[in-house]
Amino acid sequence: MKTITDPRLLYLKAALMLLAGALSVALLVLRDPSATTVVLLAIAIWAFCRAYYFAFYVVERYADPGYRFSGLLSFVRYLLHAPRIRRALRSVRSGGGESMATIMLMHWPEVTKEKYEEVRRDVNWEGNVPQGAKFHVSWFGDDGFHVMDLWDSQQDFETFVRDRLTPGLQRAGIQSQPRVQFAPAHAVFAPNV
Repeated sequence: MKTITDPRLLYLKAALMLLAGALSVALLVLRDPSATTVVLLAIAIWAFCRAYYFAFYVVERYADPGYRFSGLLSFVRYLLHAPRIRRALRSVRSGGGESMATIMLMHWPEVTKEKYEEVRRDVNWEGNVPQGAKFHVSWFGDDGFHVMDLWDSQQDFETFVRDRLTPGLQRAGIQSQPRVQFAPAHAVFAPNV
């Protein structure tokens, strides 16, 4: 299904959703025109709206800035992985006690922004977080595409590459190979992660 980007269609879609909701409420109230029905419907609508707002805005802006909402199913997947994500963040912040992360540095001059975004959507590592992934930053410098990741281990990264990233790269038609380096983290400071 193609994403709607035309503002007129977006406003039409919103208007149709409001109309469907208003008609549904009207039919329910006509079926049982009691004050209890009206109050319970109002509370249900308000509660569902607040829950949806929490899923698409509050978590991303305040609770976990690394999360990107891409639908209710992605939010459910996120919730199922949330305990593992919180443990990973605690170990990154700890600086001791637990084993430190592995840094992965990648330089891939041939990858364009368009190809990166295509693979990012296809592999969906933000919506379906790979085991061992802690942090991902990518950028485009004068010498091409770069990535810096933190992983629990080099093996976790290599498993992700083998099982998910390589098939996505193949689907995108990327055939070149990056230069990849690994190093154990000595200290990590991530106060706003």
